[in-house]
Amino acid sequence: MDTNQVARRRLIIAAICLVVCFVSALALHVIAPKERIARAVAESLRSALGDSLTVGSVKVESLKKIVLHDVHYLRKDDMPLEARIESVVVRLQYPLADIVLGRWSPVSLVSRIELFRPTLAYTPSPGQDAPVGLDFERILSAIAAHPDLRELSAVLEISDGRFVASGLFPEADEITFTDVTAQVVASEGTTYTFELTSACERLAGAPLEIEGFLDVNRRSYGASIAATSVPVTDMALLFRSIMPELGSLDVSGGFSDFRLDFGERAADRFFRVEGTFEDAVVALSASGLEFRGASGSFWATPEGRSDRDGNQLGGPGPALSGELTADSMEVKISSQQSSTTLALDNSIVSFVAGSDDSGSLLAYGTAGAGRLSAGQVAMTDVVCEFRYLDSTLDFTEVAGYLMGGELGGQLSISFLKDGVFGNGHARIRGLKSKEIPVDGISDMIDAAFDGTASLTLSPARGYGLVGKLTALTPRVAGLSFDDATATFTCENGSVDVDSLVVSLHGTRLVLKGDADKQGQADVPATESEDGPDPSVRGASS
Repeated sequence: MDTNQVARRRLIIAAICLVVCFVSALALHVIAPKERIARAVAESLRSALGDSLTVGSVKVESLKKIVLHDVHYLRKDDMPLEARIESVVVRLQYPLADIVLGRWSPVSLVSRIELFRPTLAYTPSPGQDAPVGLDFERILSAIAAHPDLRELSAVLEISDGRFVASGLFPEADEITFTDVTAQVVASEGTTYTFELTSACERLAGAPLEIEGFLDVNRRSYGASIAATSVPVTDMALLFRSIMPELGSLDVSGGFSDFRLDFGERAADRFFRVEGTFEDAVVALSASGLEFRGASGSFWATPEGRSDRDGNQLGGPGPALSGELTADSMEVKISSQQSSTTLALDNSIVSFVAGSDDSGSLLAYGTAGAGRLSAGQVAMTDVVCEFRYLDSTLDFTEVAGYLMGGELGGQLSISFLKDGVFGNGHARIRGLKSKEIPVDGISDMIDAAFDGTASLTLSPARGYGLVGKLTALTPRVAGLSFDDATATFTCENGSVDVDSLVVSLHGTRLVLKGDADKQGQADVPATESEDGPDPSVRGASS
């Protein structure tokens, strides 16, 4: 191709470009003067939002920028929202090919919408139920109902926003979210992605991050909410609004991080909450059970109670599960006679709430204590398993050391409206008489006792312990005997040996108490007519 042909072709291309530009400019001048743009924007807003929207003024700063001032939106029906926006900036685009071919609408010209200092308020009428959460189904239906929105490909930005909600949670009069920033990206009106950050005053200013998507064509959505450094008390308030059975759970101190994921894909809904907490105090207000210095994790799914591995622990329905370790586990036992606190450290706890017919809270795990004391009685190196359900706390597999000997047993405590009731049973092996805190016993007899004991708790009498002990080849005042039998009582921490009888070559000697009354303590008998039962000595701890 020679030089003249090249120049001729370039001239033709330039001429075509000039014609296109002229036609485009003419089209813009005809179809998009400033007044028409402003009118089209206002009509589109009224079409979408009806009479609920008022605009103070519309200013067309250029063909690509329109500013709406003093925008007010008010809706009083089943979603009572009021919005006031200082200014809304609408930025436009002009796809020349669509304009020339007549394929355009006011919505298709929008490329960006910027909301400055919006304030939203949610205030339900008296007696009106608050929404459980964001109704994404309603949002999807609203978008699908407006054909114009199917052409929207734009970015919505919110800056310096504020949202005030009343009635969302039963125990909170008002919740305020500040410093709200958000971005919503619409792709041809069928797919929306969004990101939002804010600070919640009700959650001590804890930062919140929300992100998700809406797919109008597939009728699916998904979202995640993440928060850090949220006071544990506020987390409990949130969960109690969803699961009323947690109303008996009192928490204080500590902070929590959590993440909530939920949505619907292919008609299958998913929901999961998980998080961590640290340095909190967790108590069951209906009982005397309290965990101090508690740290751990929690999770919730709609499938019901489950452990960390997904093993089911109850019936279907939403449930909160978790694990924690605590610096101490305390059980407060009060009566008309006294008030006692049993404190165990190194507690490892699993808990679940909701989903079964009773809607009760279940907590179970292991606990231990270097020293556990009640009045004059003290145990060391205590370990046990426990389970709390329906206001009853059961200690099983209790093991430890008592007065130089080994102790094992179980204890059940019921926290009722009338007070605290309980009963338990213990096996004792190798208890050293020198460590019994009773004058005249510890300094008079030298023996290693085996036996049993029973414990009772009641609001009227407090706690009482009665038992029967036997020993082989004891030494009394330096003299050796064949065996010894003792019954004892412990009430609210005060220990008393009711009777002490020793025998030598078939002769029984009463060292303390009445020989005719011994063996009548409320414990299983451990003595026969022929003498002590040798099986006691093999009792397991």
